Amino acid sequence: MNENNKIINLSKDNWPFLTLLGLLIILFLWVLIPGNVIRKPNANLSSDVTKLEKEKKLLLEEIDKLDQALQTASCDGEFLTLPDGSKVEDLLPPSISTDPDTVNLVEKLEASSVLVQRGDGGFGTGFFISEDIIMTNFHVVENAKSIGVGNSKIGYRDAKILKKGNLERDLALLQITNKVGIPLSIKSLNNKFDFKLTDILAAGYPGVVIQTDTNFFPDLTITRGTISSEQKIKGGFEAFYHTAKIARGNSGGPLTDKCGDVLGINTWGTESEQGKNEENFFISLKSEEILQFLKDSNIKPSISNKSCGK
Repeated sequence: MNENNKIINLSKDNWPFLTLLGLLIILFLWVLIPGNVIRKPNANLSSDVTKLEKEKKLLLEEIDKLDQALQTASCDGEFLTLPDGSKVEDLLPPSISTDPDTVNLVEKLEASSVLVQRGDGGFGTGFFISEDIIMTNFHVVENAKSIGVGNSKIGYRDAKILKKGNLERDLALLQITNKVGIPLSIKSLNNKFDFKLTDILAAGYPGVVIQTDTNFFPDLTITRGTISSEQKIKGGFEAFYHTAKIARGNSGGPLTDKCGDVLGINTWGTESEQGKNEENFFISLKSEEILQFLKDSNIKPSISNKSCGK
């Protein structure tokens, strides 16, 4: 009787072990069932791999076509011409600029450039170099009794002459009472860099636009061109000769690179002889002359040293 009781007691003491053993046996049997642990390949995954392989093949074929086209292309001036007459550049996808300065360049110039009006009816262009100071040409404001400036962003503002040069150092500074301007950065030119054929923009208010525009403030005119040469002009001042068309009224407007940094100030134009098919050239005092004039005036503008390419 005592031995039977001992056996029964031992069984009661080991029931946790027996329960765990049973669970392990069930888990082992579940693992042995096909598909529970080792799954069959995903059919969708196989389809995606096949699709990617086909796309890779097509891309390799396109690359091979482009390579063959380049090998058979001939040079025609600035372009590589294919046997069928098309340009190699036409085969390439268009480049998309994501530089905010480039994307918003027109808005930037429209906000920073102003129409400069004299009390006697004369006019020209200027641009903000600080929130309340405007750069223009001396001959735009020479002998002016009163001056007003404005654009569609800031409205009309009275201005006073802060500093002026002379007909050789053809620069002047105007000041308005409120700090409402959006200044342009002045490019610090590297004398080792050749600016010839650099893409440029000229912004201003030519007279032909002012005479035909019915808005209170005419739309800013922006033209494209390239720098043709760098010259020293009368008085020993540095200037750019360029091809971005300007006219009477553009004087004092900014000449910028495609990033919107000021390379110079539009000042004069040259005209070809009548009856001859010659290209006109336009003259801008270089930004180094602007920076020296501002230094002499104890004014510190925003200076740009970044490269903008050609």
